[in-house]
Amino acid sequence: MPVQLNDTNEAILTLVLALALPVEKAKEMVKILDALGTTSAQAGKTRITAFHRYVEANAESLLDTLWELDPAGTKSAINHIAFPSAYTCDSPLQVAVKQGNQDLIVKLLDHGADPQIEFEKWYVLRYECP
Repeated sequence: MPVQLNDTNEAILTLVLALALPVEKAKEMVKILDALGTTSAQAGKTRITAFHRYVEANAESLLDTLWELDPAGTKSAINHIAFPSAYTCDSPLQVAVKQGNQDLIVKLLDHGADPQIEFEKWYVLRYECP
């Protein structure tokens, strides 16, 4: 359920907006958005998913809420590779490692994050996906 910005290709992911709220209010908003059909696997123009943004924000308690409410979306997004620029790619696990958040790294691994990216998967996503 992204919100389109004017006549551009840019969009705001509504689940990401919840990150601006205090934790308890954000949990309520995530529940409401989930009931309306949003998914944490929704990605923006740079292929960064809402799930990825929650990892970037170190929003561990909100990730727990996503895992509870959106198991299919989180399963899809946990190993998704995003391309924030022409020269970089990141998975949610890579983001947690870069931030040094050991608790989040363990949670991601426990929920199925793959500790390595196969070249073939990276290549297909980088060069063959629109």
